[in-house]
Amino acid sequence: MKSEGTLAVDKQLHEIKPHGTALFSFATYRMINPSDTLFVTSHWHREVEILCFQKGCAQVLLSGREYPVKAGDILFVNQGELHQISSTDPGLLYHACDFPLDFLCFAGYDYAQSNYLDPLSDKELFFPTLLSHDSLAAVPVYEELLDIIETFDRKLPGYELRVKASLLKIISCLIQNRLLLTTEEMGKKANAGKDRQLKEIVSYIQEHYDEKLYLEDIADAFHMSGKYFSRYFKQNFGRNFVEYLNNFRIEKACTRLASTDMTILEISLLVGFDNLSYFIRKFKEITGFTPSSYRDFVTSNTLRGTVTCE
Repeated sequence: MKSEGTLAVDKQLHEIKPHGTALFSFATYRMINPSDTLFVTSHWHREVEILCFQKGCAQVLLSGREYPVKAGDILFVNQGELHQISSTDPGLLYHACDFPLDFLCFAGYDYAQSNYLDPLSDKELFFPTLLSHDSLAAVPVYEELLDIIETFDRKLPGYELRVKASLLKIISCLIQNRLLLTTEEMGKKANAGKDRQLKEIVSYIQEHYDEKLYLEDIADAFHMSGKYFSRYFKQNFGRNFVEYLNNFRIEKACTRLASTDMTILEISLLVGFDNLSYFIRKFKEITGFTPSSYRDFVTSNTLRGTVTCE
């Protein structure tokens, strides 16, 4: 069981965790919601990510737009798209499949390469954002994804070929259903500046979360009034600034609780809470655990080999 509550990202919010190996750059992750409060902070990949929702429901914020998703839905995250995932559904189960587009390229240049794979890699074509469970194309794509997940988990001889073949079949299905999008349809040119600003805002929070950080401070840093910034932030991140900041701080606290012997007071101060009681209250509100019970939970489950933080 893998839980993606914490992510390794650089200052530009790029996830720096490698996916797969140098010889087979593909990986899948099984994601659940062990504490009933899942929050995967804003980040982006150079790889494509396909999210396959098998049970429960969640909210995905992708390039400033919120997508409610449930079992049977498929969400594609194109290269460089800022996204975050949250859920309060204890029954949530979804899978993430990550791979770079050149993973699918052929040594011999052909029609498939020039008309589909190269345009996807060069950001002239894009995957659709959401395939709803009740859409025509969702059923064959969903079945291929489940086959990929099982094939990758079992790793029988030849599994690498089967994974690649299934990914190509998914792209073929999207093409047949006219679901690949052009630059104009994605609105990439129009939204490039906004997407860059959203990344800069989250990067600013990442760099200053351990300080006294007020809405007016970050609004001023981006030359906005506090009132306008508050609306802009809620519209693009699905929650207000204080809620987002507290979630980010608690996420950092979870990492330290799981990986260090620091006291709860020390961790509270390091992640930006100068009031221990408030820290404990917010920690339980967000994770469902007290800090000490969370440390016990992670320690006991890690020893059993059931929880791995990404």
